[in-house]
Amino acid sequence: MKNIIFLFLVFCELISYESFSQTFRRIRGTITEEGTNLPVMAIKVFTDFNVTTTDALGRFELDLSSCKACTVGQRIALGTYNDDFGFFQKDVVIDRNLSIGTLSIPRNPNITGIMGIVKDVKTKKAIRNIKVRIGIDGNPNVRDEVKTDDFGMYNFRLRKDKVGNIKYVTIFFEDETGLHMPKHETKNIATHIETSLDPNESPAIEIEIKGYEKTQIKVYPGNLIRIKASGNIRLGSFVGSTDPDGIASGIAGFSLEGYNINRNIKHGALLYRITGDNDWKFSGKDIEFTAQKEGYIEFQVNDREQGNNSGLYKAKVIVIK
Repeated sequence: MKNIIFLFLVFCELISYESFSQTFRRIRGTITEEGTNLPVMAIKVFTDFNVTTTDALGRFELDLSSCKACTVGQRIALGTYNDDFGFFQKDVVIDRNLSIGTLSIPRNPNITGIMGIVKDVKTKKAIRNIKVRIGIDGNPNVRDEVKTDDFGMYNFRLRKDKVGNIKYVTIFFEDETGLHMPKHETKNIATHIETSLDPNESPAIEIEIKGYEKTQIKVYPGNLIRIKASGNIRLGSFVGSTDPDGIASGIAGFSLEGYNINRNIKHGALLYRITGDNDWKFSGKDIEFTAQKEGYIEFQVNDREQGNNSGLYKAKVIVIK
């Protein structure tokens, strides 16, 4: 019995620790000088999600609570900066103790730098392949452009003898796919910089759908289309009602495939296509897709016999150019 109680207490302790660590995760490490291995105190340590300063022994802690991707084995970009050591950036791996160990950095006071991450303002997800340029005194071409990586991150290394002892730069962001609005902002360098880009989207257009509906919403190849639908349609006298996702069968499991416009999609479901397409596709309550051709969005209800239906669907359509 004592063994059982002991194991139970250990289990509870593990659960408590796991819950605590998930809520208050921190990454630890030590910064030393390359060559001497002496600790580097009072140097900024930063990532895309936080910034801190080392103590007298070169130690630091960074809060991970805002970084969902920061898990054991994950590689993250870590930057350091002060006037004596300049800017240094390196990819490090988080070990099972939530530590990156000891990072030795060179003394290079002539190097300053910029490191940042670009996210979508609505989804909060990192955006890859964003073109980034930096400007000083209004000149947007101080350095060749870079592009964000798969984690939405970018960095620049700048020589002070080329750009002077600057503290602020203007950073220009451009999404060449056109899915996000261009942006520029002035930032303090040598710290972590997080930038959010607004989607380049049209105002939401609401369409009422009882059957076939050709809209005036024109799309072009590469446009991202988001459709959210609600409402109910009563499908005749015996089948019952459904929302935009449709129903699989009728009363007592009776098959409704023969009544469907697209036999592979549930009866009564909301369908869409682009002008000129032969096949209707499932739209349902929520869908996002990229247009492959130019044309107008069309809607349909997946029912060949719509004369005895009642009710309607309402679809909100957003086009991100």
